Amino acid sequence: MMKKLLIILSFSLILSTKLLSDLVITMDGARLTGTIVSIDEGSLILETDYAGTLTIAQDKVASIETDEPIFVRLLSGATLKGAVQRSSENQLRLISPDGTLETDMQRIQNSWRPDATDPEIVRHEAELDRLSRRWLYEATFDMLGRSGNTSEFGMGSNFSANLKGPDDSLRFYGTYEYRERNGTRTADRVIGGGEYENFPSKFYGWYLRSQLDTDRIRQVDLRSNSAGGASFRLINLEKQTLTARTGIGYEYTSFTTNTPDSSEGVVDLGLNHRKQLNGIFLLRNRLVFTSAFDDFGDYRAVHESSLEFPIGSSRFWSVRTGITNEYESKPEAAKRLDTIYFTRMVLAWE
Repeated sequence: MMKKLLIILSFSLILSTKLLSDLVITMDGARLTGTIVSIDEGSLILETDYAGTLTIAQDKVASIETDEPIFVRLLSGATLKGAVQRSSENQLRLISPDGTLETDMQRIQNSWRPDATDPEIVRHEAELDRLSRRWLYEATFDMLGRSGNTSEFGMGSNFSANLKGPDDSLRFYGTYEYRERNGTRTADRVIGGGEYENFPSKFYGWYLRSQLDTDRIRQVDLRSNSAGGASFRLINLEKQTLTARTGIGYEYTSFTTNTPDSSEGVVDLGLNHRKQLNGIFLLRNRLVFTSAFDDFGDYRAVHESSLEFPIGSSRFWSVRTGITNEYESKPEAAKRLDTIYFTRMVLAWE
């Protein structure tokens, strides 16, 4: 007797669980059961045991029914909490402690469950987070080694700190690079600098930047380069940005040889491009061109392109691979063009 009673109770629980489900009736008469998670931005989200999570266009839904109270916000701004029932073919009845209201699906702006957050609050918090200025940090490291007919060794590291806002950015950075081939140094360089960019309007802004570097291979004991000018937003999308710069600056250079120190005004030009690909890969392109005021044939151009992708599902670690080209039209050393292919481990955090 006890065994039969347990079986009956079990079936009753299963049956009651099945019955305690929401109902969605579409315009073509289909009846879908499950749990209505939310209605927002023209879509109804329904969780089911038989087809997973379904997204249904709100204008394709004729009516709904819920067994438990939910929050419903109408286009008028009124917000009620209560169960939803069908009152007629395409009409809904919202039953709340404050009273009963007749409406239809097309007058519902949002709906969410009591244990969820109001979608408007979620969007507002996301917008505040987007507009807030916050520090972003990044450290990279790469190492190259080879032995045999050719002996080669190289290492490099970089650190940057970025204070990023919706319309301005402040960045500090430092780079160290060392390479040798068959016992001869081919790169020995230290760079440090900072820059600030601000866009008071949608397309036009201004920038300031300053950099110090030393390069033993190019026989540069110290080079100081500072510039400022106008910035232009050519592309400003969520997944792609392109910014151009044009300005003037001052450059001072002292050498490790007997060459006299030089100081001169310069023209400063630049392009910065960033694009998200397939939500996984990040493409970066950067070009900086500086030329002496009194001799446009005396210039230096630096180009870098890279592709970055995450390691597995990590939010912090990624791999960046790319190429850097640096050309000097009138170098102190004999070599004019440096080309470096790199693959770097990247650690990024907030």
